[in-house]
Amino acid sequence: MRADEVAPLLSGELSPEELRVRLRNREFAGSIDAAVALAAEVQTTAAKEGLRPSMRTHYLRTAFQRTGDASVRISLDTDLCMSTEICGEGEWKRSTPLTSLAQVAHFPHAVLELKLQLASNGVDAPEPPAWVSELLASGCLIDAPKFSKFVHGTAMLYQRTPVIDGHPPVRELPYWWAPEVRAMWDTFVDERQRSAKPKGKGGQTNGSAHGNGKYAGSQHGTGALAEMAHWWRQLAETLLTCGGQQPT
Repeated sequence: MRADEVAPLLSGELSPEELRVRLRNREFAGSIDAAVALAAEVQTTAAKEGLRPSMRTHYLRTAFQRTGDASVRISLDTDLCMSTEICGEGEWKRSTPLTSLAQVAHFPHAVLELKLQLASNGVDAPEPPAWVSELLASGCLIDAPKFSKFVHGTAMLYQRTPVIDGHPPVRELPYWWAPEVRAMWDTFVDERQRSAKPKGKGGQTNGSAHGNGKYAGSQHGTGALAEMAHWWRQLAETLLTCGGQQPT
């Protein structure tokens, strides 16, 4: 779909059948029937549930797959952050800058998704390659089935008061926020903060261990890695807020 067709589809001005005609005229390479069916489902659900844009996710994705072979596909999402998507009437994405960094949440981890092509009958499924099994058993990954960027961002940004854009506060957090799971995140974040903070006299570190409470890590760490992280954060915040002025 073209960007200018999204809002008309969501509002019902553009019917799925009209979309079929347009896709056919554009010589759409995929399945037109499947695309139209999906468009109809999205349109019906949005109207029935009164859905509005609420969350935007930003990340850098690197995909690994052997040419012509879909048996193993890996995607790695880094520099992940979420922001509230406050839209005007008839908009499907915001057209104005964000007004506060409280509308942005950074995720201090990478998200790796591993897809294996299995047999349809579930019986003749091939064994995963040895390197895949080694990766899963390495201890470098934290298993998070059904992890959702949208759900995580919603839990991060919509559990506070006052209400944002008419949304009530979130009352139920996703399972990966359970105490036994959060302990793993917190340990990682604490270690990263200790390594990033500049050292003062006597080997003591300067600054707050948790900054402003919203973002993991220090903005003023020493070394090339900390400087790069600080630069990436500034770039991400500039993109997320459309270059809007940030509060001090």
